Amino acid sequence: MIMPPNDSVFDRHGRECDQIVDEFIKSRCANNPEKLFHYTSVAGFEAIIRNGTLWATALPHMNDPTELIHGVEKFNEYLQQKLPILSGDLRKFWDKCLSGTDNSTIRKISDQFFSISFSKKEDDLNQWRSYAKDCSGFSLEFSYDFINSYMKDPEIPHKHKFFSSEIFYDYEVFHVASDKIIALTNKYASNERTNDSLGFLINVITASLRLSFYQKNKHYREEKEWRILIYMGNEKQEQEIEYRTRGNSLVPYTEFNWKSATPCPLKRVWIGPAAAHDTTPESVKAFLKHHGYGDEIEVLKSDFQYRSL
Repeated sequence: MIMPPNDSVFDRHGRECDQIVDEFIKSRCANNPEKLFHYTSVAGFEAIIRNGTLWATALPHMNDPTELIHGVEKFNEYLQQKLPILSGDLRKFWDKCLSGTDNSTIRKISDQFFSISFSKKEDDLNQWRSYAKDCSGFSLEFSYDFINSYMKDPEIPHKHKFFSSEIFYDYEVFHVASDKIIALTNKYASNERTNDSLGFLINVITASLRLSFYQKNKHYREEKEWRILIYMGNEKQEQEIEYRTRGNSLVPYTEFNWKSATPCPLKRVWIGPAAAHDTTPESVKAFLKHHGYGDEIEVLKSDFQYRSL
């Protein structure tokens, strides 16, 4: 095998770790959905349609306060189960890895990633209650093909790194990927020609964080979430970060433009079960037409009957 110039053992290890994570994500996306749903309030719906954008929120400000930290903790817990069977030098190596993934480090990294959340659930009462202002808002039905093609289209001049995947809530496949990373790293770290573990540590921590981007607490399982992640880690990208208020907090976000796509990725608009009495399919269609959308977008009323108390 011909190696590229200045290709170090750490570079090779990093690429192989990336391949393991990529294969893991691919295995989670084997059955891509035809459609994804974004539940939102009336104010959120109005802004999404008027601006033609979705807001990607910084990970530490998502609804799960343990976002990202949970996945890293699960990786570390699993790693600790493996430590007793390792030799002295390898055990010292992994102890360094565990000490390098403290919550403050994770928070700094997670601040650079912004997420847009969708659900695979159509007209779902729990989603209406949680994300559409207690059933009074809307659900926007997008074509998954648009999201998938946007991520891969070489003609689109991406200013950011995009990732798209289904969220997972079980640990079996997660442990399989973790086992592969641990075994690969043990092989490299045991090589007598390498006496500096820092490069390996960085690669392992990065890989565990990438795995954790798509791991959520099992108690959120019913959401059946699918997300887009946007990396905003350099200085130019930081200039595109905006802030909005939520309660007593300032929430960082960035915008994801979907309106310019052809054909229009928005296929349906669902009206919530507790929407105002004057929010009808006809009034919503008039609003869509006012903002330049055609009749191809279907407007439906939720099948649920719900009274917001």
